[in-house]
This record gives sequence, structure tokens and C-alpha cells, in this order.
Amino acid sequence: MNDLAGHINIGLTWDGAQWQVATRSSRALTASRVFAGKPLTEVARQIPLLYSVCSTAQSQAFVSAAESILNLTPPTSTQRARHQCLQAELIKEHLWRLLLDWPPLLDLPREDARMAKIMASWHALRTQLKLGAASELFIPGAHLTNPSTTNTNAGVETETGNTLRKLITLSEQATLGMSATDWLTACNSLAQWRHWAESTPTPAAALARQLHEQGLEALGQARTSLLTQPDLSAIEHHLSSANAEAFIAAPSLNGCCLETTPVARVATAPLITDLSHTYGRGLLTRFAALLLELAQTLAGLASELELEARHKVKPGTEPPQPTSIIRTKHTGPHSSLTAVQAARGLLIHRLVLHDHRVESHQVLAPTEWNFHPQGVLNQALSELPPDNTSDRARLKQLAHLLITAIDPCVDYELTSA
Repeated sequence: MNDLAGHINIGLTWDGAQWQVATRSSRALTASRVFAGKPLTEVARQIPLLYSVCSTAQSQAFVSAAESILNLTPPTSTQRARHQCLQAELIKEHLWRLLLDWPPLLDLPREDARMAKIMASWHALRTQLKLGAASELFIPGAHLTNPSTTNTNAGVETETGNTLRKLITLSEQATLGMSATDWLTACNSLAQWRHWAESTPTPAAALARQLHEQGLEALGQARTSLLTQPDLSAIEHHLSSANAEAFIAAPSLNGCCLETTPVARVATAPLITDLSHTYGRGLLTRFAALLLELAQTLAGLASELELEARHKVKPGTEPPQPTSIIRTKHTGPHSSLTAVQAARGLLIHRLVLHDHRVESHQVLAPTEWNFHPQGVLNQALSELPPDNTSDRARLKQLAHLLITAIDPCVDYELTSA
């Protein structure tokens, strides 16, 4: 099945006072209509083929909605495997931004060799969980077979646990320069952030130094309200209305555009609060939020693996899937709405079933919130420095930085006039 991602056109026009921003999307927002009338299990297998970006989050949102309708509760082992795969996907996506996308925009080399090792761990995890065309993990009510295990000093470690630990170590070495737990303790203020950036020899710290040295900390400040606790009832109302397609194309709640990015998820953390107070919700705050969420995810996953290894010999004692990542609202006898925190923001699937066949399926992705024509990207780009025809290359570089920081889930084209 083809990936119908489409792309986004972003146009900048200087009106003599500030930049005007025009955003147009060619995304196939109703692509999921192809599933209408198909058996549930068949659609569950096709979801990651249709939505290739953050396919794990897409599969998780779909299967959670389906299991809610069918009143199915998968075993703890299935829930944990799904959760770990979802966390690994977020780690991989954040590292792709930090090691490959950000560096060239700040005059630094890409870290292809490091990213290759990380991708090797990601692909190993997918192989171990059999996340291919015949994957059972995200089939409603899936029961996993017992994974192979090895004895470690911490207890009993699964094969996937070993792979996840390698991913955590590679990630910490490429970004934090210490364990994620230590970094979270040592980096809670602007002063501590500056000390870390100046004293740590990692690619991520080098990016932080460049942001400070080039004076880009406050670039692209935005004041869009944050989608921190989504009102699923309000979203369900819009998605079930006659105007659902218009809402999916340009979502807003109570007349307000909302931002759903890593910034929205970590906005109350002391480091982000301090940076926002000093630099607003600009480029440095967005970069720090990406790194902070990566560190939180790495530390949380490491803690879960340690607990799992210690208690693996006692079946059923593993901690359940965290509820903060996935929220599901059973909206009717045959319908459900699921919200998953994907790498780029809040991902929503609304599903209606009839006789185990898909009657209706809708997807509302983070990009529609963040790249709304009057949303956070519009605000950020409008704050670019005044037009200087003698240095248009620098202007485009700064624009690309802001777009990368807000991070669409599809390709984009930037033009300026």
C-alpha cells in the first residue's frame, strides 16, 4: 500500500513590517476511508503500511480504539511490548532530529554513524517483536508468546530488554553525556543548562552551544496555547459532526489554535519554565524540550526494564502500561476515540465498528494542529528577522530551523518572496 503522506507548502512574504506566512497542505486527510467495510484484523495489519511515519503510534492508537469498543484487555506482556515499542519509536524520532536534521542548520556535521547504530537497535527490536507485515503485536486482543531470556546481575532480561538497553546507552552517549537520570537531576535551570552545554562533548551539547553563540535562543517566539490536557469529548464532538473534514484539516477548540509538540508535554518542567521565562517559547526552549523529553523517556524506560528484570521470574508482576501516554474514550456502543502521545505531538484515532468491520475511521495528526494556517508555525515564522535581500540564504536557514523545531510529519517546501 502506498504512503499517502503528501507534503506542506510554506510561503513567506515580507509586507514591509513583518513576515506573512501562508501554509498549504496536500496531505490526504481522508485516506483512512479506504478501510471502510474491511475486517478489523485486516485493517490493523494495514495501518502501519498506510501511515509510515510514526507507524507504531498509529498502530497503537488504532488498536486501543478497537479494544475499547470490543471490551478487550490484552495481557500485561502485550501492553508492555506495545509500550516499549512506542517509547523506542519516540527515542528514534527525537534522535533523528537531534543527530541528522538540526546539525546542518547550525553549521555542524550530521552524525550519520551514530544514527546508523541507533537504527540498527531499532530494527533489531522490530525483528524481535516481529513488527512486519504479519505482526501480531497490534492485532486487537493479541497474546504474545514468552520471549527468550538471559540471566543478568539485575535479574532475568528478555531479548528485547537487552536491545532496549543498548538503545538507551547509545542515546545517552550521543546526547546527554551521562545517564538520563543523572542529566535530569543536573539540568533543572538555565544556569545548569549552560554548564552542561559548555562542558559536555556530545553532538547535542554542541548544538546547544551553537544556539547560544549565534544568539538564536529567542528566535521564533510563539504564544499559541498548549494542548496539554486534550478535551476528548470536544474532539469527539467535532469528529462526529458534519464538519469533521474541515476540523481535521484545520483543528481548533473554542476558536483557539493549539500547539501539540514536546514543548506542550514538558512545559511545566523547571528547566523549560526557566528557559521560557528568559527566552520565551523560542528556538532554545524548543530544542531543550526535545532533549528533556528524550531524557525523560530514556530514564523511564531504563527504570521499567530494571523493574521488569527483577520481577520476571514472577509472572504478571510487571508494571502496567503507563496511562499518561494513551487515553481512550468509549464514545458509544460501536465507537471509540484514542489519543496517543506520538513523537511530534498528540495523535488521535476515531473508530466506528460494525460486526468486526470498520464502518468509519478518522485520524487527526499533530501536524494539523501545529501547521494550522494561524497556528504555532505561523506565529514563529512571522517573528523572523526583517527581510534582508543581501542575505536571503541566512533567512531561509533560520526558517528551516524553526520548521524543523516544530517538526512536520511530512516533507515540506519553503518559498519566500
